[in-house]
Formats: sequence, structure tokens, C-alpha cells
Amino acid sequence: MNKFRDALYRFMYGRNGVDALNWALVILELVVSILSSIIRVQGVSQALYFVSMVLMFIVLIRIFSRNLARRQAENAKFLTWWTPKANPSRTRTTTRPTSAPPR
Repeated sequence: MNKFRDALYRFMYGRNGVDALNWALVILELVVSILSSIIRVQGVSQALYFVSMVLMFIVLIRIFSRNLARRQAENAKFLTWWTPKANPSRTRTTTRPTSAPPR
């Protein structure tokens, strides 16, 4: 077991791995996949299945990518878009009364 784990660590060294954007894409892929199995209209179901497979392919490309700078930039861009929507309380600015400086 340790040999397999060590081999996997060596293989993944210098690769992107899983980040927040990958998790979001996996969840989106699962939702689209479930929708494609629920919807019984032939053309729509096939289109959703195709979109699901494309999303999974993108996730796998991002996980095994060695272009870390580009993947990190994509993830940072996603997080700047996603964080205000996921945490609306963080984006509110409250004005606090400032006390006058002591004399």
C-alpha cells in the first residue's frame, strides 16, 4: 500500500490537484448528470449527458495539469466571483461611528 501511495505522490507532484473551482465543476457535473437521467426527452437528455462529460473532462484536465500558474489564476478568478455570492455577510460594509481622538 505504501508503494502505491508513494507512486501516486510522485505522479501528482507538480500538478494542480483539486481546488475550489474543481469542486464547483464536479458539483455542477453531478447536477447536470442527474438532470440528464431524470429528463426523458431524448435530445435534451443526450445534450445534458454530453455537457456532463465535457465538465468531467475539464475537471480531469485541471487536476492533472502541470501549468500551476494558469490553474491558480483561474481558481483565484473563480473565488473572487464566488466568494461574495457564498458569503454575502462578508461583502457588506458597515459604518461604525468613530470616536473623536482624545485631547
